[in-house]
Amino acid sequence: MTEIPLEPTLDAFVWPLLTVTIRPKSPADAEKLAEVLKVRLDVEASFFLALDDQTGEAVLEGDDEADLDRVITALKGQGKVEADFGAPQVAYRETLTRRIVIDHTYRKLIGGGGVFARVVLAFEPCKTGTGFTFENAIMRGAVPGDYIPAVFKGLDAARYDGLIAGFPVVAFKATLFDGAYHDLDSSPEAFEIAAREAFEKLRDKDVVALLEPIMTVRIQAPPDCLPAIIADLGDRRGVVRDKPMRGGAMDILAEIPLAGLLGYRNVLTAMSGGRARYVSGFAHYAPVPVETPPDGVFPPAMGMRA
Repeated sequence: MTEIPLEPTLDAFVWPLLTVTIRPKSPADAEKLAEVLKVRLDVEASFFLALDDQTGEAVLEGDDEADLDRVITALKGQGKVEADFGAPQVAYRETLTRRIVIDHTYRKLIGGGGVFARVVLAFEPCKTGTGFTFENAIMRGAVPGDYIPAVFKGLDAARYDGLIAGFPVVAFKATLFDGAYHDLDSSPEAFEIAAREAFEKLRDKDVVALLEPIMTVRIQAPPDCLPAIIADLGDRRGVVRDKPMRGGAMDILAEIPLAGLLGYRNVLTAMSGGRARYVSGFAHYAPVPVETPPDGVFPPAMGMRA
């Protein structure tokens, strides 16, 4: 078979597409894990590493399941570290579906004084692939200029915690166009809290959607494997875009949610007797085709292995 290159294009806010958590079983294992992973990081260019100094947990970040599996297999094989390895977690995102205005006042009494800040913000969706845009449209000094950066800071911090499933909110714009302050009771900290609470109000306004990464997948396989491969792609919510014949092999081009692609390499090998192979690259984010659960709580957003 000939080479089938597919170059992924990842937005800076998209990467990583996958994360795997490693939980050492003891403080000693945590120290060993940090040492081993740092050595692996020197020879592996396909993943990044985040270490929690408090818990000793490590989070491997990457965009290819096979690369992460290779690192985890090597760690298990060395036998130097006793640890629990989590399942790959897909980098879901959240976004807004329509424009909405939130008018929120943060007011609190402390001793003989108080804390006060009011913000009026318009939130609206932006082009997919963007992060967060903030615009100051305050007129006539409704909010002093010294407090504007605090509004941005509050929004920017809140969006990373998500609104419905704990994933960062992307592709939206927030415009501050009105508000109020008190000469004695207002402060940057008050406006930061007001902005954060205004953002959190979006949770109950039915304007948030969950997004998932969609991958472009190119599969080369013998023609006799085509029915099984096409049926399996459908089970994984894949959409076949093209399937021309090239050099005696089927060259299937499809789009598949990353959650449905986990574990696919082993399945494809089994279906084709080792005669098929594939490459994948990030395509875009798309809404997850599920309704909000009745209790409002989403299950863990884990890609399920076949």
